[in-house]
Amino acid sequence: MKKIMAILVILMLFLLTTVSFTMAINETKTLYVDDDGTAEFTSIQDAIEASSQGDTIFVYSGTYHENLQIDKTLTLTGEEKSSTIISGLGYGNVVNITADSVVMQGFFVTDGIRWGSGIFVHDTTDVSINNCTVAFNNGIGIELDLTKHTQVLNCVIAGNEQFGIVVYTSDGSHINSDNNIISNCDISTNTEGIFLDDIIRCTVTNNKISSNDEYGVHIVFVQDCQITKNNFIFNHVDAFFEGRYRNTWSQNYWQKSMHLGMKIIFGKIVFIPWLNFDKNPSDRPYEIGGN
Repeated sequence: MKKIMAILVILMLFLLTTVSFTMAINETKTLYVDDDGTAEFTSIQDAIEASSQGDTIFVYSGTYHENLQIDKTLTLTGEEKSSTIISGLGYGNVVNITADSVVMQGFFVTDGIRWGSGIFVHDTTDVSINNCTVAFNNGIGIELDLTKHTQVLNCVIAGNEQFGIVVYTSDGSHINSDNNIISNCDISTNTEGIFLDDIIRCTVTNNKISSNDEYGVHIVFVQDCQITKNNFIFNHVDAFFEGRYRNTWSQNYWQKSMHLGMKIIFGKIVFIPWLNFDKNPSDRPYEIGGN
């Protein structure tokens, strides 16, 4: 009987220790940042370094002159995207994301250098960039390299010197950028709006793509991409493709179209001119929300 009681006590202690350990692992916290010194941190990067996996960092409105390295799973939330500003320091990318399942929302990201990016996401899965303004960077607005299931939603991406958004596979491997989504964004006044290169299964939908100096959407060796229900307005060239792959253009509004029931999209296969078609274009622009 004493042996049975001892075994039961050991089992109870083991269960209590396991539950306590699990609760400690699952416990997350919120860290606060304010550049005026009224929160526990004045630097976003300091808060990132003090955080643990799964934490939330809330940033009050202000201007933060930083280049961020986000290398753990976090939710980074700005108080208001027009007034919570991350301004690059003149080197590198303004924000580097190299961890899975990062959420970044509610920021104005600017002053990235030429050949750099406002937000650079590399070799990740399930990252979300939501309700941000990424503007007036001297290079690229948002750059997604070797990313899977990344979402760029409800963003304004404007006035960037090179591309608004780039999605690509940099190393030429079989590990393509895959299943990324760009939706409900205002992508305007960049040199090129959206550039997609060597990727598969992407979705570009419900965006306003306007007044870009060269192409609205430019795709190269892209497979199974759905480009649907976007407004193409006053781009120098609305869309251009290179390579013959299974991509779908459907129900887009083309401001330059003659509305004859079909929109021709010009492209090429190697040096041979080729055509794609939006066979059911919209005759009126969509209301694009979230901008």
